[in-house]
Amino acid sequence: MATADRAAERAADSFTSADRQMVTDVCSRWSSQIGAVVGRARALDELRLTPVKSSEEALCCRVDSDGGQAFLKVFRPGQDASYRRERDVLTMLKGNPVVPRHLAHCDDDRFVLSAFVDGLRADRGELAGSSVHLSYEMGRCLGRLDAALPKRASTGTWLSYLEKYDAYRDLCTWSPARDVLSEMPLCGMVLSRCDAALSNFIVTEAGTIVVVDFARSRFKPRGWDLVHAHAALMTRFPDRSDKDLDELIAGFADCHRGAARPQELGRVAQLLVMAQAGLPQNMLEGASNGH
Repeated sequence: MATADRAAERAADSFTSADRQMVTDVCSRWSSQIGAVVGRARALDELRLTPVKSSEEALCCRVDSDGGQAFLKVFRPGQDASYRRERDVLTMLKGNPVVPRHLAHCDDDRFVLSAFVDGLRADRGELAGSSVHLSYEMGRCLGRLDAALPKRASTGTWLSYLEKYDAYRDLCTWSPARDVLSEMPLCGMVLSRCDAALSNFIVTEAGTIVVVDFARSRFKPRGWDLVHAHAALMTRFPDRSDKDLDELIAGFADCHRGAARPQELGRVAQLLVMAQAGLPQNMLEGASNGH
């Protein structure tokens, strides 16, 4: 069986009967509006719904009609903030080719309808041989997002920011890392995706990347998504990690705007990968002894 067929089966299996009913109810209430956007459908039985993904936040389906197809994301009860973040980013970036084109949304039933992006997820194994090209295009994509999304002024350094998080406590007590991070000022905050899953980066037939899923967006230091993308790439393609980081930074540098310093972000990325992997015990012992 083809990989795509297996993925479709897994997606279908992840939908419970209650999930299916929830999506069906939403589409039933808004069938004429959804149908008008997607194609020529006017009734629920003219729309074909294919499960794509189920999560704690939302249910995602591909919607097909005789006139076209779209991507429907229905947010679960209690996920109002996640829905608003997704809605706001897609409407804000409407027309930007690095995100799916926003088609419609509904505040009453918490759903967003966007253009369906056909392509390969960046975590797919067949992309391993072209991981360097993938890294460069991911860097370009993240650089374009950095240039387009809202920003805020900030003060402090990467050290003072990371010290707030338990996940980086060990890293921030290791003196070599402290020395580096304390010399790297934050270059402002930017609305960031805060989700480095490679499955949310879609590689199109043209080789460009479209990024999906903004439900967890928050203001973070500029470069936050970039440094976490490196960790995701290193986990997926560990034998190409050094070259991948160079290309990721190069792509970002080609497209970002303003004060963010790509080469410094590369050093932060390397340190965060160390933190996520777990610092060697001898480093931690040195840190606890003040070395």
